[in-house]
Amino acid sequence: KIMSKIKLFISTILLVGLFSVPSMSDIRVGVGFADTSVDANGTETLHNSSGGAASKGTNGDNASTSVSADTTVGHLFVEKTFSNGVALGIDYIPGDADISAEQTRTDDDADTTGDNKASAHVSDHVTFYAMAPLGDSPFFIRGGITSLTVNTTENLATGSTYGNKDINGVTAGIGAHLERDSGLFVRVEANVSEYEDMTFTSTATLANTVEADINTAEMRLSVGKSF
Repeated sequence: KIMSKIKLFISTILLVGLFSVPSMSDIRVGVGFADTSVDANGTETLHNSSGGAASKGTNGDNASTSVSADTTVGHLFVEKTFSNGVALGIDYIPGDADISAEQTRTDDDADTTGDNKASAHVSDHVTFYAMAPLGDSPFFIRGGITSLTVNTTENLATGSTYGNKDINGVTAGIGAHLERDSGLFVRVEANVSEYEDMTFTSTATLANTVEADINTAEMRLSVGKSF
């Protein structure tokens, strides 16, 4: 599976970083902008717990959808490099980002009547990563572990809410780092990320379940300074 291959890739890079750090060298700080493609898949399953012959609910029915969107995301990062070229760093995406277009569904049954609008955004996106150079070339490979918070922003006629959830993921990529004697550098890279599956269960008597997963791919340009 793709997830297993990415985890193996990341584990290899982190081992290189942990066991090949004889002496500290530079601190790098930088900013980057990424053209990011987001692919999301979700399935909503209806669980009608009201029962009874008068109920016209659809217990167990489900609907699935897939959404793809492109967006530009800003990054801030700081990393420590070592004499062998390996770098360990933290990458942070400030602010919130929508991960789905708002969708509206109208229900008219014994349990609910009205519009149900569902949407979500992510925040607190942090990645801990390691970079390893490919020989004496400017190219490098990169892998890391990501965490973020998914905030649901639904407006449901049922009065239900889905709440928020913290999820983790893995990321891997390849790029090129060019640095001048002054310490100024420019970096280009391509990364892919895969996040763990999410499950949200709504509150209230009529409990629905939403299962979703998110994958991203990005092309990033960064600039920064070594100290």
